[in-house]
Amino acid sequence: MVRTCARGTILFMQGDRADRFYVVLEGWVRLVRHTPDGNEVTVAVFGEGESLAEAAVLELATFPVEGQVVAPSRLLGVPGTSFRARLRENPDLCFNIMATLSRRLLFFLQRIEQLSTHSTLERTALFLLRLAREEQGRAIVDLPLDKALIAARLGMQPETLSRAFGKLRALGVKVEGERVTMEEIERLRQRFEGR
Repeated sequence: MVRTCARGTILFMQGDRADRFYVVLEGWVRLVRHTPDGNEVTVAVFGEGESLAEAAVLELATFPVEGQVVAPSRLLGVPGTSFRARLRENPDLCFNIMATLSRRLLFFLQRIEQLSTHSTLERTALFLLRLAREEQGRAIVDLPLDKALIAARLGMQPETLSRAFGKLRALGVKVEGERVTMEEIERLRQRFEGR
């Protein structure tokens, strides 16, 4: 069933029974883990074409995170019972799901590595480089999320992200609202991707 959701909609709460998973048709969904001491940790942010919560549905378990809609979105909700029935009938679908979950595991391993080994400046630059559209030696990035969510995604506070943007200014990076222009894209690639 396709569902249209406003920003701020809670798809599921941490601890709810995992009865369905979602495919983002349009918009953004943030997964948040609430810690026992009351903190909120952004685990991941999913955008158009990405699916979320399959593992919980496969386990017949509860959601280990909360799903929050962070931009106006359209989502396809897939009931767990029909999904599991399809998996039993279709080995190719099983392999596709295993591949998706394997890619996600690799993503989280890389994220842990980045948080452990890269400075906030490096994480910010690498994030921008991944999103860059190159045009004649320079690149433009239209930030897909608000800066607080980007900061959470990169494992830092919003003010730390602002400082990282400020330091990148010396390397030809200009931030104006939601648009980032990188005047010397090759210089940035050499410095941050060639570690």
